[in-house]
Amino acid sequence: MSRLILDPEIKAKLHGLREQMELCDPDGHTMGRYLPEDLYQKLLYRLAESQRPFLTPQEIDQRRHETGGKPLAEILQRLRSS
Repeated sequence: MSRLILDPEIKAKLHGLREQMELCDPDGHTMGRYLPEDLYQKLLYRLAESQRPFLTPQEIDQRRHETGGKPLAEILQRLRSS
């Protein structure tokens, strides 16, 4: 991701970057949107939480105690040979 350092004049024009903002070109076409860091982080966490399946404490405990699968060494060896 690119990084842009704003000078104080631009930052003031953007209302101190404390709220969501639509960024437009001189013709009024939307070029992008700005989200303050705290809102950006909240949205990322909500997205991440929505992508994982909901597990009850009993299901979590059951998964912790499941056996089976393959040893890591075997998995790594298969990956190297592919």
